[in-house]
Amino acid sequence: MKSNGLNHNSTKEDDDDMFGAPRSYTASFCGNRPNRPTMISAKYRQKEERRKVLKISINKLKKIEDPESSLRRSVLINNTMRKLQRESREEKLSKQQSYRC
Repeated sequence: MKSNGLNHNSTKEDDDDMFGAPRSYTASFCGNRPNRPTMISAKYRQKEERRKVLKISINKLKKIEDPESSLRRSVLINNTMRKLQRESREEKLSKQQSYRC
């Protein structure tokens, strides 16, 4: 006799069937991806992070159809881009000056 599909006497096997096979996780969630080096210089990491944020900002600006309608958002994204570009220029200048001395 079935009662609304609820069976209070269900077994573990029934639960597995109802929810699918149990998941098994490996040590890494990235699959068969090779391990990345853990010792990346802080300068390189910062430069890559800056590049990523700049790319994201450019894409966000492209998606905004009418910058006037979302002015605050557009201004924040533009300010972020300017700051990142300024930091990049300053970093290059300081690098060039260190080579000259």
